[in-house]
Amino acid sequence: MKAYVIDNKQHTVNLKQVERPTIKNGEVLLKNLKWSICRTDVSQVRNELGEDANGKIPGHEILARVEESKDPRFDVGDYVVYMGATDFGGGAEYRAIRFVLPDDPIRGKEFSETDWFWTARNFYDVPGAAAIKINPADTKLRKHGSLLEPLCCVLRALEEYKPHVGDNAIILGAGCIGMLALQCMKKLYGVDKVVILDIDEEKLRRVNDVYKEYGESIKTFCIKEASEEQRTTLLPDLERYPKKLIDYPLDHYMTLLSEHNKELDDLIQKTKGAFGNYLFEALPPLPEDQQFPHTRFLGAELLAPNSRYVHFSADAIEEKTKFFWPILAKSLTLQSAGFDQRCYPMPQTSLVLKKAHAYVKTGIISLDKLVTSEIRFDDEQAVQKAFSDYGTGAHMWKTVVTISDFDD
Repeated sequence: MKAYVIDNKQHTVNLKQVERPTIKNGEVLLKNLKWSICRTDVSQVRNELGEDANGKIPGHEILARVEESKDPRFDVGDYVVYMGATDFGGGAEYRAIRFVLPDDPIRGKEFSETDWFWTARNFYDVPGAAAIKINPADTKLRKHGSLLEPLCCVLRALEEYKPHVGDNAIILGAGCIGMLALQCMKKLYGVDKVVILDIDEEKLRRVNDVYKEYGESIKTFCIKEASEEQRTTLLPDLERYPKKLIDYPLDHYMTLLSEHNKELDDLIQKTKGAFGNYLFEALPPLPEDQQFPHTRFLGAELLAPNSRYVHFSADAIEEKTKFFWPILAKSLTLQSAGFDQRCYPMPQTSLVLKKAHAYVKTGIISLDKLVTSEIRFDDEQAVQKAFSDYGTGAHMWKTVVTISDFDD
């Protein structure tokens, strides 16, 4: 079969012929139809997750059809979407997988050593994924059903740590996950005002265009950093300071940030650092010199004392004083919806996936708004460009790859 294989040295994927998988008892063989490229796929290709992904097949946001089944709950011809924690391998024509449903028993490490395994990123996972059957006649899901997976991810975090009706919220990151969080906060949880912070003006313009239905209840801010020339003007003895702004003394750091983010600083001062009481972080794993620690710091500065900071991203936060100071000063609670099966079992994820399906089917949540590009699986250059240009231009939010047509 054909599959995209990761080349970590060149930071790309290549279309190759690989062995078609066979299935064991309890598994199904899927013919993959749609694959939406995820930031985690890109992170694997770019070596950002601290694990060797060279030679692996990326892809875990998949809409597929059952081609062969050794699981009595699934028949040949069933259409499915699934979500797991380490379930990559979807960027191929076929995939063997074991599915978990809401009524499956929660078997832990203490009961069966074969059902749980310790991952390279130090958490317990199960060899399977939460799954849901979909109706192929549903045009919304037929076209973009693979995006139920990231919606399920967002809902897991929001259901575990719910915003309250009337809350003012902050979203860090104007990518796909941040925008799913925005829809959920407004449509499901009754959040009032939302501030969105990012460093990409083009993304924020798209947010204001696509979500203009929310009017003045959402406000976007593009985080800027002072140039070296501007720093010299404000701090004439600049040579005394470290090269990175994040390493400056706290008072000088805050002076430079506020000077070049005046509108946002005005909001912080006007609300006495208490604009919101709920923050959802959906930032990609980028180096510190690309300003995201400043986004975290400014987001935390907008939170009222005793508020919640919900961390969604799969990257590691480097413990810098600048970010942890407002957490310490305001007694903020840092929370996350974990991947470890001991804290969020796969049958529970399967229940959330059912909710995600219902929200899309009834039109409460729109997946179409997140798709900025659609390409074909056999177009190797287009797929490679979707990886290299992820987060920009036509690949700003979601790129959906058609692997096989429904009638094939």
